Amino acid sequence: MSNYAYSQSDDLISALPALEAKLMKKSCSKPRPFLDVEGAYWVAGDLKLIPKIMLGRIPTGSRKQQLLNILQYSLFRRPNYRKINSQAELIFVKSESHKMRVFYPDFILKVVREERDIKTPWFAKEIEGREAMRASLRGEIRIPKVVAAGKEKGLYYLLEERLNCHPINKENADERQKIQQELLPVLMDWYEPVRSDPMARIFGEQPEALVEEALTSSVLAEMEPETVQVFHDVAAQIDDYNLEVPVAMAHGDINLLNICVTTRGKLVLVDWEKWGKHPVMKELACLACSFGIGKTTHRRIRQAYNQRFADLGSSFDEQVLVYYFLKCSKKLVEASQIQDSQSSQNYPRSKTAKITRHQKYVLQKLKVCQKLFEEINQHHSSATHHQHELPLL
Repeated sequence: MSNYAYSQSDDLISALPALEAKLMKKSCSKPRPFLDVEGAYWVAGDLKLIPKIMLGRIPTGSRKQQLLNILQYSLFRRPNYRKINSQAELIFVKSESHKMRVFYPDFILKVVREERDIKTPWFAKEIEGREAMRASLRGEIRIPKVVAAGKEKGLYYLLEERLNCHPINKENADERQKIQQELLPVLMDWYEPVRSDPMARIFGEQPEALVEEALTSSVLAEMEPETVQVFHDVAAQIDDYNLEVPVAMAHGDINLLNICVTTRGKLVLVDWEKWGKHPVMKELACLACSFGIGKTTHRRIRQAYNQRFADLGSSFDEQVLVYYFLKCSKKLVEASQIQDSQSSQNYPRSKTAKITRHQKYVLQKLKVCQKLFEEINQHHSSATHHQHELPLL
């Protein structure tokens, strides 16, 4: 296990034995070796893991290297793996966001570092969201039950049931139909906008000023010329940066990994960490785009949204385009502020990684913006709406 990954998460990992003893009837009697998979996933290192690796059930990483690691450990040739007093099957750590998720046969344990400047604990919001959605959905979509939640030595935790389900497979026609015919109608009935907010309120600053700052940012200037040109072209094509969008109490992270289906075909919604007030457009944007912009499921989501919020002066695609472009602008400004604050020779490792993540986000979302332009132009081709081709990234 990489020393860097472990040191960044030492407090989270060290809390596992006490949490398991407190929350579960059976706890691990002695430390077990865990293998590191790319510094984020840690899996119990024994020969029983080999079939799961062969079937592709273990998270990202080289299968060949994972098999070699287990065999080397089993033959006592690599005795230096971290040993953790835990009965977990899989530990997933996000050290940069201070979170850990631990998988057991029947439970999932979430652990988050305490944030002292936040009044409402993270787990309280998650429980509130589950209860609100469960009451509204009336059993049409299943939501995992919370078994226990609380605070332990500066860490918040939540233990929930682990259901026998898998994330929606967008290549599966039946599962795509479930999104269109079962999930969408429920969500559209559920969303009750708290208000309609302009983008200035959502971003906390004037969008036009944000875009202008991004256009002259040092990080954008260092990106590939084609990327810089695309950013300028998108900026020139948007007529109104301060669109109004509906805001509602929402799940906050509706994506293909968080929408699951059981072996009996029942839809399940998981991961309620981001429950709160969100732009409804943002709630559905990631889900819609993941099926491919212009594809049937994307268009169904767009149609359902436009019908539900027909009184708005802009369409779903237009709102998503402006939102993503402003997010790109904000990422460029934030990365440039980090870069301009000190010389590159003195960058802490964490700040260098953050700049890289922001650049990757910009590249990814600019591609989405390009495709949204094409889709918008196809639906609004008229004397005042002409097809505009942008250079490919």
